[in-house]
Amino acid sequence: MSRTRALEVAIRRLEKGRMRSVRAAAAVLVDLRAELLAHEESSSAAKISLLKTRLSGAA
Repeated sequence: MSRTRALEVAIRRLEKGRMRSVRAAAAVLVDLRAELLAHEESSSAAKISLLKTRLSGAA
């Protein structure tokens, strides 16, 4: 299971909680998931850019 998928499962379970502290933890995890996704997207973009540079240099 990927990290983002694990966070989604945890968020879903915590959001069903009745206690405020549990729902607050879910809100924090939502923010963490957003940061993680943004980091993964920027990392993927950097890898693609590097690959394009190597391919154009080889041609």
